[in-house]
Amino acid sequence: MREGDGLIYLAQNTNSADVLMIDAFDAHGIPRDFCSQDFFDSCEATLKNDGIFVINLWGSDKNFDIYLRRIEQSFDDKVLMLPTGKPGNIVVFGFKQAPNTKIVQLRERAKARLGERFNIAAFHDAVLAEGALPLALLDAQID
Repeated sequence: MREGDGLIYLAQNTNSADVLMIDAFDAHGIPRDFCSQDFFDSCEATLKNDGIFVINLWGSDKNFDIYLRRIEQSFDDKVLMLPTGKPGNIVVFGFKQAPNTKIVQLRERAKARLGERFNIAAFHDAVLAEGALPLALLDAQID
């Protein structure tokens, strides 16, 4: 674990991190430099080939959808979004390589079926709606 100026670290350490965890909120929200496309691109570049990016975002932030789209762009849509159980907090994961999970397969199937109507937040809500389910039941529910 390192603590310091994250922007300097990212610029000096490409292809070096297995996991990059970001919690950039201060009393005024997320600093502008920590939510730009360049920032998320730098995060992706800092990760090793099988690296994982993790960021805590505030779901009610008026720019949440913009931040999520930027992360999706940086990580070629290899993104997972999970609410934490505390109101507002959402943890977003970006993967350099798509994890081999049933959830990813379900998401890709939903994207193919819905096309432009696909909404990542609605998909995650549907996945989590009934709580923990066996994957076979989740597969049927998402269909």
